[in-house]
Amino acid sequence: MKTVKSYFTKTFGKYMAKWQAGFFITTPCMYLFTDVLEWPHWATVIGFQCVGAIVFWPIDTYIFSKKNED
Repeated sequence: MKTVKSYFTKTFGKYMAKWQAGFFITTPCMYLFTDVLEWPHWATVIGFQCVGAIVFWPIDTYIFSKKNED
């Protein structure tokens, strides 16, 4: 059984930082799509999720390729 300490690795810390950084990507996208382009909410959600995926795919790939180095 894994202990709580085993979950707090460098990889997990990088992953948490990446999730927090997602705010700085999604918030401007939500503003742009909803207020400027006047997209409906369902399209805004799909739009900012796609932008987030494009931005964070290389970051996730890097984080998880380094997983064994912890």
